[in-house]
Amino acid sequence: MELLKAIIDLIHANCIRTVFISVLVILPFRYFFKNKIDTHYALQILRGLILSYAALALIHFILTILSVSENEPPVVFINRAFGPYWWAYWMMFLGHSILPFLLTTKRIGTNAYLLLLIALLMNIGWLFESFVIHMTNLHRDFVDHSGHCGCMPFDHEITLIIKGICLGVLVLLIGNGIKYFNPSKHSINPN
Repeated sequence: MELLKAIIDLIHANCIRTVFISVLVILPFRYFFKNKIDTHYALQILRGLILSYAALALIHFILTILSVSENEPPVVFINRAFGPYWWAYWMMFLGHSILPFLLTTKRIGTNAYLLLLIALLMNIGWLFESFVIHMTNLHRDFVDHSGHCGCMPFDHEITLIIKGICLGVLVLLIGNGIKYFNPSKHSINPN
């Protein structure tokens, strides 16, 4: 159970939190370089990554509920799921574990803009949190002790942006490599 949680946390920290930035990197290539750079495989890789994460998160959620022993009441789960902020817990659960399964349908799964929307909805929690922190800093109109102005991104946000750009470029390269090295695309038709 801890191994599954560690895998989910690793995927979330390095890929899922930045997947909408990766889609934003791919979309200009799709629009401006339509004939030279193929983005289909890159978007399908990101779609598979999102679906894999959602499946693992759903399995972890189910295992967490089923592994409750009689000696230990599930206080943490009950407080989160039925406490004063129950609506936020269930919205985040639906956004991380259920909503991405819409990508399994062909019409939604192949649409780049719906992939971007689902990726944004999966990350809406930390995006709102970051927005509130920046707005609070601007409202207070001060520079903190580290010399950081409220309107500039924090170091961890810059790190996430760089990770997202790197993931987007890597997926574009892998996707175009798949297209280029696919033997069925370069075979000579005898007819």
